Amino acid sequence: MSLPEIVLWYLKDSLTSRRLLPAALLLAIGPAFALLFITFGFEPTEAYDGSVQLGIFSGSLLLLTIAHAGGIVTNEVTGRTISFLLTRPVPRWKLFLGKWIGAVTVTVLISLGSCILTAVICYGADVPANMLRRDLLVLTAGAITYSSLFALLSTLSKRPWIIAAVFAFFWESWVAYVPGDFRRLSVMTYLKQLSPHADLTQTESAFAPLQEAFQATPIDPMTCWNTLAVLTLVSLVIAVAIFSSAEFLPAEESA
Repeated sequence: MSLPEIVLWYLKDSLTSRRLLPAALLLAIGPAFALLFITFGFEPTEAYDGSVQLGIFSGSLLLLTIAHAGGIVTNEVTGRTISFLLTRPVPRWKLFLGKWIGAVTVTVLISLGSCILTAVICYGADVPANMLRRDLLVLTAGAITYSSLFALLSTLSKRPWIIAAVFAFFWESWVAYVPGDFRRLSVMTYLKQLSPHADLTQTESAFAPLQEAFQATPIDPMTCWNTLAVLTLVSLVIAVAIFSSAEFLPAEESA
């Protein structure tokens, strides 16, 4: 079984009828936010910025990577198919990378599709091409990095989805806004630096001078790309090493 065949096998499994509805719902999060913002009279740029931030980067992207990458190993264990998978005459590293590429592919296709639909709803035929290309590129990078992290969790824990969800929706939701170097511990920090969007929650108030005083210093784009690349590579190497050497038993046997 070649690497492309493993990827196609994963994609075919992801296109079953029971998984198409959740995929469609995740794809619709960004466009749903866009329709909501447009309905309430926001300008196209404001509607797009808010929809991409809330619906895609902090919504569908995280949910997709948790569901797909977090289940690379765990789905086989809980489904009691891990023994069958590991007895195939295929190197373990190839099995893992094939499923990881499949998970990234599904995440990228749905996230990018959601972003394009959101842009069309907000701007119509006048979508700013450079902005859209930038967001599509950064979403792809985010899908790759988060998938690597959550795939590693899948080799380390029987419940990777819980850990990944806490990381994604608790840690990532606030650390990116902390002033100073502490925010560099968040993947979302680098994604937002590479794809900046206006924060709809920022309004003129008596606290404006205080907010400006704590405004975080921008991170150099090259530093962002290098950090994401290193994090992806290290997570993947460790995950492949663990999957290639560790013993994995079906859920009932490992309980």
